[in-house]
Amino acid sequence: MNNNRISKNNIYINSLTIGFIILSLILSANVYATHISEPILSLEKDAKYNMNETISVYGWVKYNDKPASDVLVLLKLINPIGNEIFQDQVRSDSNGNFTSNVTLVGSNATEGGTFTLYAESQCRDEHRNICNHNNSSQTLVVIN
Repeated sequence: MNNNRISKNNIYINSLTIGFIILSLILSANVYATHISEPILSLEKDAKYNMNETISVYGWVKYNDKPASDVLVLLKLINPIGNEIFQDQVRSDSNGNFTSNVTLVGSNATEGGTFTLYAESQCRDEHRNICNHNNSSQTLVVIN
């Protein structure tokens, strides 16, 4: 009788252990880390730009509301009809700042209008596989 009770206790403990292991595997399969850096564009809000003008693009990268260094930022400029006319990749400096220049010439911009500048975080190199690719955008008015 005593051996029967020990055997039932062992089966119960083994079943609980196996159940706990399976539950742990299921729960851990849906857990993953992410990198949430976000580029912030710092352009004049209502500025107007002329054709052939060089636009200085400035911004900074925030991570948990603090500047983040060494983050790769993808910049894209979209013309009024939706075509991408400029692309650049820049890295944030030790203070989290980034900069680039865009010149609206030739086939890049044949007409004025409202252009959209996008900045997308490509994260730090070591975080690339967990990057959320947060982005921001700002409109630019270009006049002929």
